[in-house]
Amino acid sequence: NETGKNIRNGKLTNIVEAYNIINKIKNELPSVGSKFYDISVPKELTKNHQELLTQASDNMMSATTCREKALEGFLDYMDTAKPSSMSNAIDLIDNSDAYLLQAIIALTKVKKDLGLIEESDSQPANQQ
Repeated sequence: NETGKNIRNGKLTNIVEAYNIINKIKNELPSVGSKFYDISVPKELTKNHQELLTQASDNMMSATTCREKALEGFLDYMDTAKPSSMSNAIDLIDNSDAYLLQAIIALTKVKKDLGLIEESDSQPANQQ
């Protein structure tokens, strides 16, 4: 939609609209995080693969929790203009990114081990 396009392009000028969008996303994140909790790991996999997939699921839940708290920080900053709220939100986004990366690494390892992807498929385009 047009609002999403404006956010991606950095052209959103209506602060109330931005606040409402951030609040809506923040309110939807708990249900996203809970979906990772509900993922079942196949018992047919090795114990190591089961542990990696469980770790990936846990990391995804942690990432969504960090994002939710970060969005709360952004909203608090918009309400109070306290620099500490923005700084905290940025730190939480960085933590969320780290959790996401760890989940991707674990999933990629399992997929490679199971032959679902080839080594070249898991390399960034600029490293091939």
